[in-house]
Amino acid sequence: MGFSQTAFIAYGIEAPDDRLTPAQLARRLKADLPGLKTRLSAPEVDWLQAGDYDQDWTFLVTEHEQIELGRYGCVHLDANRGRYEEWDRQLIAVWSALRGGGAPQGRPGWVCVPDLS
Repeated sequence: MGFSQTAFIAYGIEAPDDRLTPAQLARRLKADLPGLKTRLSAPEVDWLQAGDYDQDWTFLVTEHEQIELGRYGCVHLDANRGRYEEWDRQLIAVWSALRGGGAPQGRPGWVCVPDLS
């Protein structure tokens, strides 16, 4: 058994965890996200988990790429202000639905998350 190291660059926001473990949150997202995407007109929202071994963070994301450590990567997209506004709308709508209301403290943005598995 060895370790795998990689990183993700993604446009997104940290998912509300409601004090769930990463495994519990993953199960919830697998079960609930498909219906939320349809109901909230948020087809571009996906999720990823990454972090330090067994202490993963969970993010709601739109555009994302996996990058091997020691390499660099680019996310190639043709995004304008309207596209970012639509991504923000989708991400915040799904975040709010998962949380049961309210809004996140921060705004969505580009995040780079190292992952050790």
